[in-house]
Amino acid sequence: MQRTWTISQKKRLVEVEAVFGQLKFYSHFTRFTLKGVDKVNIEAVLMAIAHNLRKLVASLTKKYAFFAKIERKYFDVSPQMMPC
Repeated sequence: MQRTWTISQKKRLVEVEAVFGQLKFYSHFTRFTLKGVDKVNIEAVLMAIAHNLRKLVASLTKKYAFFAKIERKYFDVSPQMMPC
């Protein structure tokens, strides 16, 4: 019994606590601003969606960084070249 509890606690620290830490640090989210269980649930879901979108953008940025460098090198339009 003790062994399964420690394994689950270690897994919890890795999976859940990091998300709450990132929400607090990057989104400055320390407390809910709305009152009521339904509104708090909605706010928590919105924060989770924002967190997942932030992860998706970071992942896509890493994945397509190579193509962005090529695009900037060959297709860069400087402000001086743009017509008025």
